[in-house]
Amino acid sequence: MLILNPQSVVFGSVVLEQVTMVAMDRVGTRVVLEWGDGGPHVVFADVPEQRVNVRVVQEVDVVVESVKPGDLGTLSFVASMSGADAGRRKVSATAVVTGVGYEVGRSAASTGAAPRAIRTLTFVLVSGNGATDPVVVTEA
Repeated sequence: MLILNPQSVVFGSVVLEQVTMVAMDRVGTRVVLEWGDGGPHVVFADVPEQRVNVRVVQEVDVVVESVKPGDLGTLSFVASMSGADAGRRKVSATAVVTGVGYEVGRSAASTGAAPRAIRTLTFVLVSGNGATDPVVVTEA
């Protein structure tokens, strides 16, 4: 799932401003493959264990306090395909912060603009019982 310019992003009680992207990746952490005697190709595949990772990218000016690795909370955001109210969906999940990183880009010398700072927050999503999908999508 890739959401560009989501309407709002919240982690716990922290409202994340100026978010440019939310990317949700599903990764197979254990893959079972079997081959038959008939040839070199896989005849059975299964992914019994998986992980859902989320990256939230935002433009920041000054950050005094930040979320930190190990923080647990509900991560939620609202998105729509067209930016209008029609078709809005709220995506939410229990999440744990796994990383907080910063990059500072160069400004264009001719414009005299200040360098842009980008903060990337990474999360792993947590299922309540291990069997249900940690991602909940509802109408907003």
